[in-house]
Amino acid sequence: MQSGGSAVALDFSHDPQQKYIFMINQNNAQVEIIDRASGKNLGHFGRPGSFPGEFNQAHGIAIDSKDNIYIDENRGKRVHKFKIVAQ
Repeated sequence: MQSGGSAVALDFSHDPQQKYIFMINQNNAQVEIIDRASGKNLGHFGRPGSFPGEFNQAHGIAIDSKDNIYIDENRGKRVHKFKIVAQ
């Protein structure tokens, strides 16, 4: 298991307050979900690999008006699409 982090890209949720920050942590191959007001890490998704939901050097992030999250890879040469569902 890797530790530490290297934030390479981030984007904000599409709500008017931009309540959440979605940040790519390249060292851990994860997207971290952070509450913007408190700075608290609310969770994460992703892991190293080449299967769907796994990242091979995630490098870019974008969030559209419907809160779909797009992650692109540098080495894997893919784009992933995610939808965060509230629990």
